[in-house]
Amino acid sequence: MAPACNGGQRTGMVLGSSRGQAEAGGPDQLETAVARANRLAAAGLRTGDSGQIIEAAVEYRRALTLGAAGGTRAGIEQNLGAAMCFIGQKETDPAQAAAAFELARRHLEAALLTRTRAESPQGWALAQANLALVHLCVHRLTGNPVEAMAGHIALDGAQEVFRLTGDRNWIDWIASIRAQLLKAVDRRKTLR
Repeated sequence: MAPACNGGQRTGMVLGSSRGQAEAGGPDQLETAVARANRLAAAGLRTGDSGQIIEAAVEYRRALTLGAAGGTRAGIEQNLGAAMCFIGQKETDPAQAAAAFELARRHLEAALLTRTRAESPQGWALAQANLALVHLCVHRLTGNPVEAMAGHIALDGAQEVFRLTGDRNWIDWIASIRAQLLKAVDRRKTLR
């Protein structure tokens, strides 16, 4: 089963932290749901097992119903967005892939309502980079050049934040996403 958005090339994605204060629904239930989802997602990303990522997405959705707020909710939304992007990449049906990418976009945008650049620069940058991956996948699926441009725009601020950390892994990850965006646009131009 080839990923829908990247022609067989794995598009890396990073889950963020969903730690924070739990509110209604019981902190123990919420923490348990998030911890289980994080374990499933990490295992699924490590092995490429989409079944574990799907289970993680279900668990993240359940965690959202348990009253998560603030930074905890933003982390769950971000991880659910990343999981949906992964699911979309593994989907062979273009309509199902598009639906997964749309859900990914919605969840990442919801995370960005709380994870602002000023309040949580690295969390914000992770969400922006994952959003850029969603734009890349949608561009590859649809050929819409606006998606590629939106991906570049999302990366601009994220690249700056990660440069300030000096962490080569983050800097290289952003460079890799940008290179994939440029390659996807060039490939579309030569097909015309």
